[in-house]
Amino acid sequence: MRFRMRQLALLMLGSALLVSTGCSAADHDFNSVVSAVEHKYSVHAQRIPMMSLVSICARLKTHGGVRGLRVVQFDNLHGMDGKDLYPLLRSRLGDDWQPFVTEVSGGQNRSGDQSVILVRPDGSSMGMMIADYDHGELDLVGMEMNGAALSKWLHNPERQQHSPHPRNPMGD
Repeated sequence: MRFRMRQLALLMLGSALLVSTGCSAADHDFNSVVSAVEHKYSVHAQRIPMMSLVSICARLKTHGGVRGLRVVQFDNLHGMDGKDLYPLLRSRLGDDWQPFVTEVSGGQNRSGDQSVILVRPDGSSMGMMIADYDHGELDLVGMEMNGAALSKWLHNPERQQHSPHPRNPMGD
């Protein structure tokens, strides 16, 4: 009985440690952007159901190359101008985050589309924030990427699978 209590206590402690280490700076930055959009435009983010499971699958499939995947969507985001997206991201993320891609379309349309990718180097990994505004809809994606693991997987994804596919004897 005493042994089972000790096992239960260790299991609870391990679970608490896993949950606490899962909260990274990238989580804080992502949540800060989501909160800023919610407050500024009086909307609520639609979170993707079971995103934690998708994040775990991405981490396993890429052997740690992608982790901490987070996705939210804002629908009916009226009052936001496409040109407001980049300044909003920069104000919430800070100087550690650098622009990687910024695309604005829509011509004369004041509420044109805008896509922004910001990155934050962090040792051997890199944080990435992707924001896409398209006529009243905003999608936000946040993730952490391990450069070495992701590069290894990208260069040879078949070899990195857990169960390799049998080779085709015809060489196709």
